Amino acid sequence: MAVETARQPQAVLASSVPIRRVGWIRRHDWPRPILIAMTALAFVIMYAPLVIIAILSFSKNVIAAFPLNGFTFGWYHEFFTDPQAWQAISTTAIIAAGALVLSTLIGLPVALMAHRYNFRGKATIRQVIYMPVVLPGLLNGFVLLNYLILLHFPLGIYAVVIVHGTVLAAVMFSMVYARLARLDPSLEEAAMDLGAQPRQVFRYVTMPILRVSLVGAWLLILMLSLDDLLAAYFLLGQGFNIQMLIWSRLRVQLSPELEAMATVIFAFSVLIVILYSLVADRERQLGIG
Repeated sequence: MAVETARQPQAVLASSVPIRRVGWIRRHDWPRPILIAMTALAFVIMYAPLVIIAILSFSKNVIAAFPLNGFTFGWYHEFFTDPQAWQAISTTAIIAAGALVLSTLIGLPVALMAHRYNFRGKATIRQVIYMPVVLPGLLNGFVLLNYLILLHFPLGIYAVVIVHGTVLAAVMFSMVYARLARLDPSLEEAAMDLGAQPRQVFRYVTMPILRVSLVGAWLLILMLSLDDLLAAYFLLGQGFNIQMLIWSRLRVQLSPELEAMATVIFAFSVLIVILYSLVADRERQLGIG
């Protein structure tokens, strides 16, 4: 009894220490108005330039500058009726579509293989797959240019598609593999116990679960392909995509037509984010995502 009585004050003291620590942390938390102000400041820093560009794209000024001298849609009309702009858009779309297909054909099977099988060097291979994405774009473009020249592969759209598809396959691999790692193996086992063939298991069990990850990977690959300038600059040869067109004209003059191009690209990016959010919400409602 004496031992138990002696232990009780120690237990009470030990239990009170975390409470005091939690109270100390709460007393020293940042005030909510400061957190709201910091968050608002971060959003202003990120999105205020985009808002300014959108405003300047509707200005009648020949040079993009304040004050505005009127409101017009003329710069958007010039952009959508510009033959060079349409050629650049078509080239960019072809490269992005090719990169989507090639990265899926490479990244999806590799992710499935890495998830289903254990082999020596598996962790090392997973790290090596990510290397092309983290390498500096200038170094990556220069190395790939020399490699294609050594192989006597002609420069052009197909060269950029091959490079984008193989490099961005790491994005497809990472997102699919991360989703497979959270997959309950009993679902596939139950389907096979019910007589489903491996192909049917993949089609009716695995693919519906991977749907959101695939859509997310496709949208991210699309944006990364649209954002890449250096690989296209090194490998496209005589052609040009929308990034190269904007860069070449930006070096001459910052015109409102460029502001219109930037606004359209930003609106397209927002549309992609909204599309992914709708797909993800739909999958959550169905209990699949």
